[in-house]
Amino acid sequence: MEPIHIKATEESPEVVLNAEKGIFIISGKSYMEDVQAFFDDVLVWLKSYAKQPLTKTEFVFELEYLNTASSKIVLDIFEILQEIKNEGNDVNVIWNYYEEDEDMKDLGEELDDMFELEVTIKEIYYDQPGNFFPLE
Repeated sequence: MEPIHIKATEESPEVVLNAEKGIFIISGKSYMEDVQAFFDDVLVWLKSYAKQPLTKTEFVFELEYLNTASSKIVLDIFEILQEIKNEGNDVNVIWNYYEEDEDMKDLGEELDDMFELEVTIKEIYYDQPGNFFPLE
């Protein structure tokens, strides 16, 4: 599968999907006008990955802000990850939220309660963003 790397803008998140290296990241802000159009290719890619996933999948979310439509997309992503786990694969989700962002922390906890996934909820500080995995 060809990797996807979408660079962040003021209104859209950075998205890194690399099946070969096991790198899955969504970070930044997500409040663009047409959320569905932005994430269409991402969801198609993830559904395709779900058909032949690695035995271990790790997905990092580090979102500063998301609108309601983006929250629905995150829910869709969690559903795909749950399908991967249901097929007997390990799925770990890292939900990073910025210091004192109780709304983002609460969203991570709600998603953790809704799905049978390993979700690590971690407070991070503004001087530490983007330290996920080596991209090269």
